[in-house]
Amino acid sequence: MVMTKLVQSLQGLISLVVCLFALTFSASADRKITEEARVFQALRDGVFTVFGDKGHGSGFLIDEHGVVLTNQHVVANSTKLAVQINDSVKVPSQLLLEDEKRDIAAIFVHPSTVSGLPVLEIRRNTDDFAFEGERVVAIGSPLKQSRILTSGIISKLEEKAIISDVNINPGNSGGPLINMDKQVIAINTFLDRTVSGPGI
Repeated sequence: MVMTKLVQSLQGLISLVVCLFALTFSASADRKITEEARVFQALRDGVFTVFGDKGHGSGFLIDEHGVVLTNQHVVANSTKLAVQINDSVKVPSQLLLEDEKRDIAAIFVHPSTVSGLPVLEIRRNTDDFAFEGERVVAIGSPLKQSRILTSGIISKLEEKAIISDVNINPGNSGGPLINMDKQVIAINTFLDRTVSGPGI
């Protein structure tokens, strides 16, 4: 009698486990890979951490010959520049040009260190360059992280800036803001540090 009840209990437990597994499998089968995830998976290896004398920011590959774009303030007045290509490769870099007014700088790493990595396309200036409400993603190295994805929408277009609600933090500066066509439409810059909340 005791053995019969034990067997029945085990059968009940097995049935419960099978039901839970079936529900989990069903939920997994319904999951969708978002467009944001597709953009991130395609381009993340072309986004790097850039180190200057005052700290670090982000940068992204724009040319197969080793040209990396970043913010000028990330590399300003630095005697030594370095780029973290991946978790195990960090290489020296040279400043090619900088524009303090536009807060843009181009740096160079040896082409062999970026061979085979995705080159990010910069969207050309057209009438439909970007629009308010458009979905965008940022890839960068905020705080002590690297290659972090955050997403949101364009909140406002200004003459010299694209404002979005994408969450960025110190270290995101110099990283790309990317549309769902996998095109870079802006360089992220962490601003308004004097107020609480995420930067814009």
